[in-house]
Amino acid sequence: QRGKSAQNSLLCLSPTGSQEDRTVFFVTQVIDYYWKLLIMLNNIIPIGYGNIVAAQRVVAIIAPDSSPIKRLREQAVTAGKLVDATQGRRTRAIIITDSDHVILSALQPETIAQRFEGEGMAIEHKKYSPGRRRNLKT
Repeated sequence: QRGKSAQNSLLCLSPTGSQEDRTVFFVTQVIDYYWKLLIMLNNIIPIGYGNIVAAQRVVAIIAPDSSPIKRLREQAVTAGKLVDATQGRRTRAIIITDSDHVILSALQPETIAQRFEGEGMAIEHKKYSPGRRRNLKT
């Protein structure tokens, strides 16, 4: 009886509908809770479309636009250290690991960084702003 009342109190959070709809809602809430618990305990970060990466192994999260990053990507292909986690979508972030693996993600670098911060990990943000070049005399 005690378990039944706990279940009913959780089902009250669900939208109105049939008992089957409320059960599905309850199950999805439980799955979300355990997923978040798994991430918190193991320091893993979701990088999009069901793919995850170990947070302690990440060295950098980079936008893929510049030529040096494109060269780095090609070097990873030839070395067999490229992991494509985009699921066929456009690459928006490149993750570099401490083992020199290069991971392609379809999420923006800022989104992945926010997920790191959500886990209590410190992220140092450095935005590059070219500005004006000045003639510096030494």
